[in-house]
Formats: sequence, C-alpha cells, structure tokens
Amino acid sequence: MGYDESDGFLFRFSTAVSQVIYGLSYWCFRDYIAADLFCCQLDILLIGIAIFATSFVTTLIATPIVGRLARKLDLLDRPSDAPHKSHLEAIPYGGGPAVFCGFAVVGTLLSTSDFANSLLAASAAILILGLYDDWRNSPPLVRFLIQIGLSCWIATSLPTCKLPFVESMPALQVGITAIFITAVTNAFNFLDNMDGLAAGLGSIVLFVLALFAVEMQLYMLAKLGIGLAAALTGFLVFNFPPAKIFLGDAGGLMVGFVVGVISVAMLHGAAAAPIETDLKPQHLAPLVPLVVPLYDLVSDIVIRLHRRAYPWVGDHNHISHRLVRQGMSRRGAVLAIYLISFLTSAPILLLGFLPPVSGWILVLFAPAIALGIAVLEISRTNSEKPESHHG
Repeated sequence: MGYDESDGFLFRFSTAVSQVIYGLSYWCFRDYIAADLFCCQLDILLIGIAIFATSFVTTLIATPIVGRLARKLDLLDRPSDAPHKSHLEAIPYGGGPAVFCGFAVVGTLLSTSDFANSLLAASAAILILGLYDDWRNSPPLVRFLIQIGLSCWIATSLPTCKLPFVESMPALQVGITAIFITAVTNAFNFLDNMDGLAAGLGSIVLFVLALFAVEMQLYMLAKLGIGLAAALTGFLVFNFPPAKIFLGDAGGLMVGFVVGVISVAMLHGAAAAPIETDLKPQHLAPLVPLVVPLYDLVSDIVIRLHRRAYPWVGDHNHISHRLVRQGMSRRGAVLAIYLISFLTSAPILLLGFLPPVSGWILVLFAPAIALGIAVLEISRTNSEKPESHHG
C-alpha cells in the first residue's frame, strides 16, 4: 500500500504550513518553552499549543519522507516474515524515526534541561536498537539487556527518575526502576500489533499524563509528554487503519521507553509534592494510564507460557486479537481499546477536586477491573488444553 496523490498534496500543504507554524512556535515561544514557570493559565495553553503544533507538523512532514526512504532501503514488514503477521502486503517501517523527529524538536527546545537532554539521548539509543531489530532481528536477550542498561543509566544519572520506593537501598531502587521502565517499553512495543493501536494508545496515555503533570506543576514532564503525544498524533494520520507505514520495533520501543521514564519521574514528583498526608491517590495516579498496556503485556505473556511458547515470539493473543475473535472488526477493536484507555485514564485529572476516599476509588478502579478480567481469562485459559504455539 503506497503513497497516492493525496499524500503528495498533504506533504506539500503541510510543508508550507509548517514553515509558518514552526517559525511562530520557535521565535515567539522559545523562551517560554525552555522555562519551567508559567505566569498564568493562558501561558500554559499557549505553550501547549506551540509544542503540539511544532511536533505534530514536524512528524506530519517526516512520515511520508521516511516511508519512501524505507521502501528504497527495503526496510519493509512483509507478511511472510513471521507466522503472526496479518497484513496482506509489504508495509514500510520508519514510523519510529518520523515520530522521533517531532519529539526531538521539542527536546531540542528544552535543551537547557538535563532531564530532557538525557531522555533524548537514551530514547535515540533505544530507537537505534529498534531500527537494527527491524532490519536484522537482534537476539531477544541482547535487546533486553540493552534496554535494562539504558534504564539503569537514566535512573542513576537523573535523581528525579527513580521510583519512590526502597530509597534506603539505592541499588535496589535503581534495579526496580529499570525493570519497570523496561516493562513499559516492551508493553508499548507489544501493542504495535494492529494498525493505529500503539500510536493512538500512546497519544491518549501521554496526553493524560501531560495534563496531570500540569496539575502537579511538573511542567518539564508536561512539555515532553505533549511533544511525544503530538508526534504520535501526526504519525497516526498515516498509521490509522489501513496503515501506510508502521512504527516498527524502533517506534514501539522508543515510545514505550519515553512513557516509562516520564511515568517514573511523575511518580517521583508526586511523592515529593507538598501533599498533606503520607499517601494520597495522587501518589499512584501516574500508574493508572499504564493499566491497559501493562495488562496486555502480562496477559499475553501468561498465555504464551501456558501454551509453552517463548514469551518474545509474536502471536495473536493480544487484547486486540481477543476482541476480534469476539466478533469485532480490527478497526472496531482498536477504537474500543482507545475508549477503554481514555475512560480508565482520564478520571485521574479529577483527583484535585475530590476527597481522598473518592480519589482512591478512581485510582483503584482500572486496576480492579483489569484484575477481574485477568481472573476470568486465566480461568478460561486453564480450561484449555496446553499446546505448542509459535505463531
């Protein structure tokens, strides 16, 4: 499925518009974007719009360019590459570099921040790892160890990027943080199993996290979250079903890594915020938007192990596939997961207006639902006869 004339028009139009938007965004707002303080709510809105427009348009321009380049370099996802592939013709990879372009522009504008610089460098390394995997299929153990290593580097180099647990044991704290970031990284890569799913779900998660970061006055994290969310939204123009380009491992791993790091930093920031009691719903709220991707990761791995398959070998047992087997169309399954993610994530934005008891109900609602579904699915899985399954 190539690019048609409408794509060429979109490319020329977005190129022209971007020259105006990018220039205004940069020259009018560069000082504000690099700052961590806002004068009023209007400033927050203006900077959010500037960041969104810059990242969105950059990715909108970059995606068809990278898609054409991927075809010339034969960097394609072919249906014959693996048994679990479901598309009918070769689709170019390249969504990862295109999304990174939009995110990197925002990271460059925030270059005065050590956090932004470190995150940009680590996410670039993850991107390169994923590109190599898309090209040559790197060994799973090597890929996993590199992810753990980069996560450890982030946790040790950034004091604000450690989970607020076991602080009296720094080595254990770094290890737990690295495992968490790596889990989120792979959760989003696992979600890239249907057109538009990983990109759309990533946008929803990041927008909710960014808005919650604004509520917690964690403005740097909000800017980075909006930047990547906007890049994914721009990419979704070409990735929404039927997709003309895929994220690939490069995009899935990079998006998951950034989401993991931002989530950890928000948990740390929430724990350090001046909240009256020792524990309030806000302390755990950044975990809520991750419930859907983490549930998909854990449930699919459990199913693979039950069927005596390797955890890293792709299959058709993700949430999206299970919804399709229940009678939904592929696009319907993707939209349903969007809706589930939004309905379970967005309520955390109301925590500042609710008493603690109501807040805890909101925070624990999504995990409780996921746990209930997991129990039902495990019961059904146990009733099935285990079989070897590598497709």
